Amino acid sequence: MKTILCPKCHGKGRTIDPFAIGAVLRAERKIARFGLREVAREMAISAPYLHDLEHGRRAWTQDMIDRYRQIISQ
Repeated sequence: MKTILCPKCHGKGRTIDPFAIGAVLRAERKIARFGLREVAREMAISAPYLHDLEHGRRAWTQDMIDRYRQIISQ
């Protein structure tokens, strides 16, 4: 997994920037040519929920990040 430095804590681990995580994962999804709805269906979540995750409106869990990456690496 690529290390993402948070612009708020500068990599000190005090805060997590959900927008930065979502931006990286969204870019990976687009490179892998997966659609939002397709990934959401595989993750068993709604497309609007995944959209909110990718745009930093909701927080990612490590499990969600792992499932997301597993799906787009198929």
